Amino acid sequence: MVFFAVMVLFFQTVFTVAAPLQGWVESLFAWLSGQVHTHVGNPWLSGLLGDALIGGVGGVLVFVPQIVLLFLLLACWRGWAIWRGRRS
Repeated sequence: MVFFAVMVLFFQTVFTVAAPLQGWVESLFAWLSGQVHTHVGNPWLSGLLGDALIGGVGGVLVFVPQIVLLFLLLACWRGWAIWRGRRS
């Protein structure tokens, strides 16, 4: 029962805390893509760079805040479990 409570807490924390960070990353890559579309004259090249390259990298990097926060929470939980085991 404790495990499920901790997992629910982790889930809520990851999705609540990481949401603004994800929004910032997404808006950064949208702005960057817009800059490429504005400054690159060739429509084929601007589509390739702005939509495919920057959009693809941004689509992957938008999940980095969630992953970092999840690993941080798991490391804290493991550290607490190790500390608790040494105490007894």
